[in-house]
Amino acid sequence: MTRPHEPKPGRCSSCGAPILWAETEHGKTMPLDPEPERRLILGEKTGIAYLRPTFKSHFASCPNADKHRKPKPATFNGKPRHGRAVRPPAVHRELEFKDGQIVDLEGEGR
Repeated sequence: MTRPHEPKPGRCSSCGAPILWAETEHGKTMPLDPEPERRLILGEKTGIAYLRPTFKSHFASCPNADKHRKPKPATFNGKPRHGRAVRPPAVHRELEFKDGQIVDLEGEGR
């Protein structure tokens, strides 16, 4: 019987490499390369460095990782766009200022 958060073995659907499916702290699944790398981890409270096994995300080693990435959301002026709203095309008109009014080329007063 497996524990609830124990990584489950599998295969990458695009490159066929063996992977481990792990659950993130937010409840999403993440593919990992199955061979751990030994890295130094610095203890936040103790300041002591420990040599620990860590697992690399399979997105970092998969030759086809771009196929599995979600597209970046469209933005406008650094803010996310919602729905299919698009910026209206710019309307360029030559305007004149006459007798205290703005007048376009067709002579429409504004």
